[in-house]
Amino acid sequence: MLSVLLSSKIVLLSVSGFFRCLPCVNGSFPCHWCKYRHMCTQNANDCSFQEGRVNMSEDCPQILPSSRIFIPVGVSKPITLAARNLPQPQSEKDRYQFVHLK
Repeated sequence: MLSVLLSSKIVLLSVSGFFRCLPCVNGSFPCHWCKYRHMCTQNANDCSFQEGRVNMSEDCPQILPSSRIFIPVGVSKPITLAARNLPQPQSEKDRYQFVHLK
């Protein structure tokens, strides 16, 4: 009697560990980033809005590089940052704003 032992590598992937778009869509397996839900999924139907589904790195939301901005301590100054592919705010209260962290 002949016995054959087979072995194989099994790769387990948890896309829930991806918290940013680029690692999600650039991974070893095809995954989708949901812009409006800020989550990575293997199932494209998990994204709540069709226009919010990203599966290529050039479509990921991002703030573009800019020149350095110097603001003295204690001075409030409006600044403008260039960005692309950001999800559109769904209401006036969802507008983008930066919060100063101490």
